[in-house]
Amino acid sequence: MKNNIFDDIVSYTDFLTNHFGLNLSLCQIYDKFGNFLHILYPYNKHQTAYCEYIKSSSSAHKNCLKCQGKVLKLCRFGHFSGTCWAGVKEFVFPIKSENDVIGFISITGYRSPKSMPAFQTIAETHRLQPAILNDSYSLLNPEMPDPRFIKTLVSPLCHMLYEANRLAEFQNIAYNNLFKEIVDYLCSHYKNFNLSLDEIAAFCGYSESHIRHTFLKYSGYTVRQYITLLRIKRAKELLSNTAMSIRDIAYETGFNDSNYFTNVFHKETGIPPNTYRQKNRNKSPAPF
Repeated sequence: MKNNIFDDIVSYTDFLTNHFGLNLSLCQIYDKFGNFLHILYPYNKHQTAYCEYIKSSSSAHKNCLKCQGKVLKLCRFGHFSGTCWAGVKEFVFPIKSENDVIGFISITGYRSPKSMPAFQTIAETHRLQPAILNDSYSLLNPEMPDPRFIKTLVSPLCHMLYEANRLAEFQNIAYNNLFKEIVDYLCSHYKNFNLSLDEIAAFCGYSESHIRHTFLKYSGYTVRQYITLLRIKRAKELLSNTAMSIRDIAYETGFNDSNYFTNVFHKETGIPPNTYRQKNRNKSPAPF
């Protein structure tokens, strides 16, 4: 299902991610956007090696979600910046409805050059490797950009999400837990070369036909179309913000053949990956 406001949200969010190199996440949105959830949910994840490694531990991931709940409460007082429990610095902007805060936008991926996290303690508590924590943390950006500049960039997105929530509430479409479960699984496993409908059905505990019908009903996409959408979205981010080779990007995004990846990317975007990279190299925001 397509709608202009959601098309605009996706375009603008991709612009902030790919043009400015912002590590942007839409957090705690879960059941607030009805059957438009699949459009926004792919942005519900921090795309840094450090955060991805932290969340490879189920206990650490639970800690992240618990802290997100606390951040959501703080959003009642407006936007702010802070440092998460794992030592990552971020900007936080509330996503509002008429009468409440229904989620928040996180601009994250910054490290503190003076105050390093206690990697040994984090590793022992969550069964992670201190060396990997240290190495991946060192890849984070050491300089936070000017908060006034970030606010200027993010404010339009806040307003669009407010309008999108009003639209979802106006349509009054019942929240479907199975749909959310399918979207969550696809967003978490799209990098798997062999991801299949029977795997998704087995995880959710329903037949393949029921999974297929439910996802198409609520999203307007087939499961395969949506997997391709997720892979191309991530490929665009990597092309814009890294120097990774086309071959490595193909494997990173769930394609087991770089030629096939190039063909699919060209078909979906109208241009080859290298051309997209040349046109969309990010312009990182200036620090303080």
